Amino acid sequence: MAARSRIPVLALMTALSGFLFVSCKADDVPGYKVQVLLMLSDSLGSTATVTILEDGADYGSTVKDATVTLQMNSGSPTQVPYVDSFGYHLGGDISGATPKAGDAVTASITIGAKTIVETVAVPAIPKITPPATAQDASKDIVVSWDSLSPPPTEIQVVIANQYTATDSPMGYYENIAGTSTSYTVPAGTLKPGTTGIYVQVSTENTLPLTGADLEPYSWFTISCAGSAKLDTL
Repeated sequence: MAARSRIPVLALMTALSGFLFVSCKADDVPGYKVQVLLMLSDSLGSTATVTILEDGADYGSTVKDATVTLQMNSGSPTQVPYVDSFGYHLGGDISGATPKAGDAVTASITIGAKTIVETVAVPAIPKITPPATAQDASKDIVVSWDSLSPPPTEIQVVIANQYTATDSPMGYYENIAGTSTSYTVPAGTLKPGTTGIYVQVSTENTLPLTGADLEPYSWFTISCAGSAKLDTL
């Protein structure tokens, strides 16, 4: 099973504890790892999660006294509340409207005297064209979607583990170029004789967050997910 880059964005809530990182700073210099994830789905709406960790902390001890806001285009900033189960979590619209392709979302995060402000554009939700007939699981299966302009930073293809021919808890996922308009699921990846296999294609715009007091793997990602179903023989 191929798995070449970040873990699937929709699995981040349950898999964040799997991240390992090495600090590049001296031990006596305070620092934070900051990860902003805005997710848009054609069926689930929008959610935003901001995880802030002190240098060396694990995901069970996120910073609780930061101030986090999201602003879309020139709208009013929307404060993201802290939720024990997630970190800073917002389910719903930003600045009173649902984000759409081309919108600019600005994240502002204040931790003590430090303020981080970055803006990322919302990519398009891909419109997937599923195969018209049931596919032979023992052969390659091609999934296609519309051309995206401008292309996102990256595209991720995800298939839930209950539909794959292995017991991997992460299922099947592959990160591919943002200019791609199709992906070939390798022969033998999917379970044969299955109805309604859920294939998700996510467009991702990612901006690394850098600074003297930021840890590696700090980033701001906006991910827009499209989905389709197919059957196998």
